[in-house]
Amino acid sequence: MRDFDPDLFNIEISQQPWFEQLDLQSVDEMVNEFNFSFMEIVNRHMPFIKKRVYEEQAPWVTNELLSLIDRREYLTNEEHKCPCPYHLNLKNETAKAVNKLILSLKRDYIKNELDKHKHDAKKLWRAIRELWPGTKRNDKTIQCIQGKSDPIEISNILNDHFSTVAEKVHQNLNNDANLDDFPIQIMPPVFEIELASTADVVKAIGRLSNTKSFGIDGITSSMLKNCKYEIAKPLTKIFNMSICSRTFPTLWKKAKITPLYKDGQADIYKL
Repeated sequence: MRDFDPDLFNIEISQQPWFEQLDLQSVDEMVNEFNFSFMEIVNRHMPFIKKRVYEEQAPWVTNELLSLIDRREYLTNEEHKCPCPYHLNLKNETAKAVNKLILSLKRDYIKNELDKHKHDAKKLWRAIRELWPGTKRNDKTIQCIQGKSDPIEISNILNDHFSTVAEKVHQNLNNDANLDDFPIQIMPPVFEIELASTADVVKAIGRLSNTKSFGIDGITSSMLKNCKYEIAKPLTKIFNMSICSRTFPTLWKKAKITPLYKDGQADIYKL
């Protein structure tokens, strides 16, 4: 957001005819209309720019290995363009050479690191912890994707696992548990949520974490904070419509699930 002008951005937000655009019957329609109009303005003032993020290179990686990996990727693309035994054999031989070189480089690097600190126990154990972080775990999630190669299939398996955790826990609960052991709080027969005010919305936006990450809707907390006074009224209308209609917007129910590699075999995480 190098050329972003917050004053111009807020002026255009304030000039948007929100109440005419949000004069709809469904809270889902209101949320979709707000999101579409808001992102149109955002894209004019602070358009997204895609940048490639490179992972930190492992200390044992050499230029020879990088060249061999590039050669493997090139042959893989050639084999996809023109499937034939010749290209397939070249690709497989290069892939085997890459794996063999990786094992050799890792072995030599680990040996050198351990030999370097063999006379200093403290530094030796520090090197061991850096070389083998964490402990092996019997992870059912890893087991269920082992042997899978299709990225879409792996993504769906991981998504199903993480999105149904609560349901699986509920199914595994002991139905014969004695409920008398748990205190029971008597709740009123009717559960009501008070309608939101514009001040409530402004205060809630101000408490959001300062982050530039965004979800399914593409809106970040930083965007909302930049114009919290200008969007407080339309958002208040959406919130109160949701409360009155007892409907939670469908768009806000969606979430991204991203598996993060911690330890174990890293290859199966490369989707």
